[in-house]
Amino acid sequence: MIESGFDLPHVHSYEVQSAIFVMDRLADVTGQPRYADMARKARCWFDGRNPAGAAMFDRATGRVADGLDDGRVSDRSGAEANITACLALQGDPEVLSLARSWTRAS
Repeated sequence: MIESGFDLPHVHSYEVQSAIFVMDRLADVTGQPRYADMARKARCWFDGRNPAGAAMFDRATGRVADGLDDGRVSDRSGAEANITACLALQGDPEVLSLARSWTRAS
């Protein structure tokens, strides 16, 4: 599923975040780099490694789309999508830097 970029009719951020969580845990427990690589590939779903070829996470605004429906990015951005994306991307240095800039701006 991860290799295909989650090529399914309907995919939501919590499904991708769940896959990332599992791959991260497997990488930690086994020490096998292939699991860390799979987690990295799954994280890329938020930046366009998905059937729509579109970013789910708008790095300029911090907004996360709810998911993909029939290859189209949802125009909705609910709390669940934003929280699960935060969990999925929490170790991303660019995301952390953006979060710091948003905090300083407010």
